[in-house]
Amino acid sequence: MQHNDLRGLVVLLCDLHSQAMELARAGVPPVELLEQQQQLIAELKARVHHQQSRRAAVAELVSDRINNMLMAVQTATDLLRRVPDEDGCAELRHRLTTTVDSGRDALRRIQAGIAELG
Repeated sequence: MQHNDLRGLVVLLCDLHSQAMELARAGVPPVELLEQQQQLIAELKARVHHQQSRRAAVAELVSDRINNMLMAVQTATDLLRRVPDEDGCAELRHRLTTTVDSGRDALRRIQAGIAELG
């Protein structure tokens, strides 16, 4: 039995549970139905684990790429400290520093949001 998404699995599992409860009330041993439920629970667990692994991989990739970009901007900012200020570098350094700080804050929020997903 194939299911296209996690929601479909949950709905089907709930339906099977309701059917099993009705059969139990009627005194019918729902062995086959319970086996289906156990199979669906195992499939549901596998899908949840797979989705959690994918989210963790995305979080790691996003963190790595954003950190690399922020380090590159920070390096440029540090290099600009050596340039005389008459060229207006102080304002540029300030903007770059603000960008790095905003990027770090955004990264923390992204990581927190992904963590909340599971």
